[in-house]
Amino acid sequence: MSKAPIEFGIFAYIHDSRQTYGLRAQDYLRYRRFCAHRLRNVRSAVKLTQGTSTTFRKKEVSADMVKSPEHLEILLLQAERAWAFAMDLRELYSHTEEPRQRYHLIRRLRAACKAGEQLAAAAAASTGTCDGRTLLEAHAYRLQLQSQLHFELEEWTSALDCAVLSRVISEQLALVGSSRHYALAHAMIEALDPIVRLAAYRARVVDAQQSQPAELTAQWYSTKMQNDVARAEQTISDYSEITAALDAFVAAASSSVSDDTQALAYANSLMWRGGVVSYASQELEVLIKDGQEALQKATEGDDTLDVAIMAFKR
Repeated sequence: MSKAPIEFGIFAYIHDSRQTYGLRAQDYLRYRRFCAHRLRNVRSAVKLTQGTSTTFRKKEVSADMVKSPEHLEILLLQAERAWAFAMDLRELYSHTEEPRQRYHLIRRLRAACKAGEQLAAAAAASTGTCDGRTLLEAHAYRLQLQSQLHFELEEWTSALDCAVLSRVISEQLALVGSSRHYALAHAMIEALDPIVRLAAYRARVVDAQQSQPAELTAQWYSTKMQNDVARAEQTISDYSEITAALDAFVAAASSSVSDDTQALAYANSLMWRGGVVSYASQELEVLIKDGQEALQKATEGDDTLDVAIMAFKR
């Protein structure tokens, strides 16, 4: 009997953790402490503690060790802890402009990228280890970290390559799944948009100032990446593997019909104050239909507005 593939919502984990433990108030120190504390607990749970109070023995999570979501969580927490430290240093550097702080910032971003690469490699280690969404979320997250590193190093073309591919993956993930998947994918897209916009301007992309991030992404992805795979692989070594996984995910998703996708977001709509409001939530659609049925029953035989209002209050 084959084991079910590992499912680990990376976008959801990042969003919930950041909003709960400090980043709602831009408190990177609190979030870094949460990551360190949670990392110790998860390592203890899977028996990967790194020594005792007096000795340290480093234990890496290799790709062949991944048997449960907790192993992926360790790699994700390592990346998040380093990223939070880097963002804290960036805020400090913006006030002091101390060169040593910028050097430390780059080192922490490199550590975050390394952990992100390990996370993506672990998710893609062998066929069937992780499901398609987990694999693509790992790649999108790792590419976002790399785009931030290239951005800080003022490597504009490389930053644009990573940000564009991460955005393309997130756009496809938004089309499949529930309304929560849609919202989480668009949260990632919103985080990537400033990098896409400024990196495109610095890389002297035509009409970068006038174009929207979605237009810049489509233009750069088609002309500079799809049509020039060799150039894309110079920045993203596993570009072909990522696009192959993305194509497989899209093909599998198109074969199964989902009731709660971005495609149906524009098919489901309601009139509100003279305008049309589109929505993607299946739960909201059910509530609207229930309300319409209740209104229809309440107004049968009596067309007064008061009866309709009393029905909704009940």
